[in-house]
Amino acid sequence: MGIEKVIEEARRAYANQKVPFLKVLRAEEAAYGMLLEEATQEIYRAAARANGMSIADVIAKGDAYADREKSFALEDYVIALFTDEKRAGTALNILDQIYPEAENIVNKFVIPAAKAENIAE
Repeated sequence: MGIEKVIEEARRAYANQKVPFLKVLRAEEAAYGMLLEEATQEIYRAAARANGMSIADVIAKGDAYADREKSFALEDYVIALFTDEKRAGTALNILDQIYPEAENIVNKFVIPAAKAENIAE
């Protein structure tokens, strides 16, 4: 998935939100969701390499953790994917960058484009 698709989805969410003060929030949610999907695959690959497992085995390990814990923070889930918690640092860094990136996409691409369209109308 490219950044263009994330921007497009965020723009769509912004445009479709009828309540003005929720427009930015909906755009950020859309961007965050797409970025999280991409990051999840990257984290699974990192855990598979670190653990010497297949991605399917890492996903199964995560599913087992989720079934056992029922309620947990996303960070705890990511740490649980790794056999050695110390190796989870890179994955946690990936996770930490998602929301700021979503905010940046909305502030840099979505809002200015929406304002430009309103001025042109």
